[in-house]
Amino acid sequence: MLVMQILLRKRPSLSHVSSALSLNDVLTSNEINHLLAVFEHRYSPWLSMSLGFLSPHPFLVMVQCAVAARYLDPIRRSSVLPEIYGLVDSYVARLTFSSVQSLETVAAFLILSLWPSGAGTPDGSLQDSRMIASSAVSAAMQLSLDRSVTSAIQLHSSHVSNDGQLEIALNRVRLWLSLVSAEWMLCLGTGRTPTSRHADQDYEVLRRISPSTLHCGSRDLRLDFLTRIQSIAEKAIHMGTHEDDSEGVHRFRDEAGSILTQLDSVYSSIQPLASISDYETYHFQMLILQYHTYRLLALCRFLEELRSHAVHNGLGAFQSKGWVAALEPLQRRLTAQWGMAAIIAAQSVLITFLAAPVSDEDLLSTPDNVLAMISLSGAVVILTKTSLMRDYGNGDGLLLHSSDALVPRVVARLHRIADASMCAARCAEVLEIVHGTWKTEHDVYLRTTQQQTRGEKRRRESTPGPPHSTGECLTAEQQEGQAMFSGIPYEGFAFDSIFAQNMYAGPGQDILLDMNFWGAFTQNLQGT
Repeated sequence: MLVMQILLRKRPSLSHVSSALSLNDVLTSNEINHLLAVFEHRYSPWLSMSLGFLSPHPFLVMVQCAVAARYLDPIRRSSVLPEIYGLVDSYVARLTFSSVQSLETVAAFLILSLWPSGAGTPDGSLQDSRMIASSAVSAAMQLSLDRSVTSAIQLHSSHVSNDGQLEIALNRVRLWLSLVSAEWMLCLGTGRTPTSRHADQDYEVLRRISPSTLHCGSRDLRLDFLTRIQSIAEKAIHMGTHEDDSEGVHRFRDEAGSILTQLDSVYSSIQPLASISDYETYHFQMLILQYHTYRLLALCRFLEELRSHAVHNGLGAFQSKGWVAALEPLQRRLTAQWGMAAIIAAQSVLITFLAAPVSDEDLLSTPDNVLAMISLSGAVVILTKTSLMRDYGNGDGLLLHSSDALVPRVVARLHRIADASMCAARCAEVLEIVHGTWKTEHDVYLRTTQQQTRGEKRRRESTPGPPHSTGECLTAEQQEGQAMFSGIPYEGFAFDSIFAQNMYAGPGQDILLDMNFWGAFTQNLQGT
């Protein structure tokens, strides 16, 4: 996930120097009001709250206008954005480490973490969304927002508060939970540790205090489910076998099964929402997309842990296939099950994105890290196909043939907004290069196989004696793959187990660290 965030991050550039002293020197009053309305309509749903309860702080207004400016016509956008970015830069530098914070500055940093708008230092360091989110968390803690959930519950339980006081408390809760959710979105799967933490009562506060807001068209409902999904995924990412013996693996299996069951339980609740809600349907579909991504990250973590356990215990150390054979039969079945589930999750991310009947206007508001999730899933699908082709002949044609058109269709959808969204353009570029690298390798494989087949045919025709199998022109691993895909067991393994030896190791280790593939990818990337 971290790799995709880095690839999609805007290329570092010098800080923007603005000659303007205020936003009014750059935009007209009508333009400012228009962009604020656009932000409220297009971007607030991603925050799962309205910012109407906040004061019009200059920093917050600048950030909202900077993000919403992609909806301006191209000529006007290109002329005003550098000036707005310069103004935002000055506030970022001034407020990042300031001891004087407000709810408005917290909200502004939250927005910048989801839609980096070019603000940053000369080396581009503040374009790191996680660092921006961390700054927002630090500012929020200065304002005791991390205690807002407890305060709201106490206020609700006191029975002396009025509705106005309770709504103020709930708005602070929403801002805090939205911030926590954003930071966790940016950290999960990257190896980075969020500075904020979820508490058990976070999942109950909205249901307990304001259950009337949790209807099928509710932003509170999305926020509630997203925090639950992230909390479950976080448990998965920090799981381990702990013990070196088989008991540790068995315990890990049970814990992993519990995690997947919890995710399934949440999915059963969120799956119908996009179909039954007439309000912000696209955002409910993107909640499902995020669910599939977090499930993919959890499954990859499980597979990586099994491999690490095997390598640590000397079971086929550093071999892409051998260590699976050393596992117990139950663990081999788990690798097959989790490997297939990981690929299904990756494909589900792409399918959900393509299935959403979204306008360009809604698509344009998608946060950068959601686009990174789409890029990650596309890479997992393509790299799995590459690995299957390389190690098992053309087995990818049987198992993932229907996925061939997914990535090009995702790229085509992203190109619709590429002119206005630099991240969407970068996402499309990365996926095009990933897919192009795969196609090049696949074409080379087909030509090589055809040449080997023709050479073998000529050799048989010119050499007297009994006929030879065409399999002799294939490598040993490809012959294994041929046997596997024809349904013939190999070395006593069932079809699923042999498939998993390559498939499941990929998302955790081999596929995403395929040096041959990434070497070609890097060459292609540098050529753009």
